[in-house]
Amino acid sequence: MRIKSIFLMLFLNLFLFSSLASAELEEDKSLRIKRAFYEATGVHWYDATKEEREQFFKELTE
Repeated sequence: MRIKSIFLMLFLNLFLFSSLASAELEEDKSLRIKRAFYEATGVHWYDATKEEREQFFKELTE
């Protein structure tokens, strides 16, 4: 019984760390997009209009 609980704890820790790492990578990607937007337009992400953001993504995908 004790061995099962140890393996369960290990599994839960691995799952938790992988989830945290995934969330951190996603946040890093978001920050890189916002930084690139600022460098390209000179406007902060949250100060930009929806149209400016959409135009930025349209230009990126072309």
